[in-house]
Amino acid sequence: MASLYKKPGSKFWYVHFQDKDGAWRHRSTGLLHSDARQTAEARILKANLDAGQLEHASSKHRGGWEFVEEYLANCARNANTRRCYRNRWTWISLFLAHEGLRFPEQVEYAHAHRYIAWRTNWKKKTGKKACRNTAIYEVKTFSQIMEEATRRKLCSANPLVKLKLIKDDPDEKPEITDREFRVILPALDLLPPEKAWMRYSFLISMHTGCRLQDTRQKRLYCDFETDVLTFLEPKGGKKRNFSIPIPPAIRPLLEEFVNRPPVEVAWPFQPSRAWQHFFHSLDLDHLCFHCLRVTFVTRLARKRVPLASAMRLVNHASTTIHRIYQRLGVDDVRDMPVLFPDFTRN
Repeated sequence: MASLYKKPGSKFWYVHFQDKDGAWRHRSTGLLHSDARQTAEARILKANLDAGQLEHASSKHRGGWEFVEEYLANCARNANTRRCYRNRWTWISLFLAHEGLRFPEQVEYAHAHRYIAWRTNWKKKTGKKACRNTAIYEVKTFSQIMEEATRRKLCSANPLVKLKLIKDDPDEKPEITDREFRVILPALDLLPPEKAWMRYSFLISMHTGCRLQDTRQKRLYCDFETDVLTFLEPKGGKKRNFSIPIPPAIRPLLEEFVNRPPVEVAWPFQPSRAWQHFFHSLDLDHLCFHCLRVTFVTRLARKRVPLASAMRLVNHASTTIHRIYQRLGVDDVRDMPVLFPDFTRN
């Protein structure tokens, strides 16, 4: 199994791995251990090396895991979905190497539960661990892979079907209050130039309710003559492309944004983590970027925007999903009209 380590006096991560000939090698990754993004890239490199070792070991025998990459590349149309599957396979392949599972026929029912325990105890550099729900989603992908292995007759049956794993209740993302906006917005103005993308993303999502990925420069098309903002390849792929009127509050921002070279607003490797650190620096750990979508949907409801119009603005296809985002409270229903007369009076 490959491993990462530091050398005294060196600023780079080093990796110890086994090559295709079975010889163990030591090599610099060229990635800085002082940089969070490059550290994450080094860990991905290590995971890929582990997956390669596992694939190499199983390719010597009939019926290994060499089919997985091809299978995952063809099991989804959307590029983001394929990327998600590949990330899950990286973790699954790490577990397979850890357990010494070189062939699908070695996988048993108990491995699903062992995977969840293993995955949720894996500490990140920040000290945080993956939640149970993340591990369950990865086990479902594991089950898909085992189902494909069964179809290819690499094992007699899929032991990971009908697991009935109970998910934890997800934390409800809160609405961002006006007081919190008064803290966040000035802090965004003080960010260094290399973090300019954060200010753009926040303000665009604040006034449109779009998701973080949809605020990327390549995902936006602005027609200032017709006053239309189009989101390209949102969640669901190209078939879910949608357009809305350009919000007047961010029209100057969009004019500035679309005319800047992409390098000036380049995104980091893990934008969600950057937002996590940003909110932590403001003592607002309960918030995340997706709270902007919750806030936008809630304020549309508070302003009595018709349901169909609100769903069209945020590209929701389901009324059930749309209502999940609403955070209306007691104060929002204080002006409830009187429904019945006072029957105690004559």
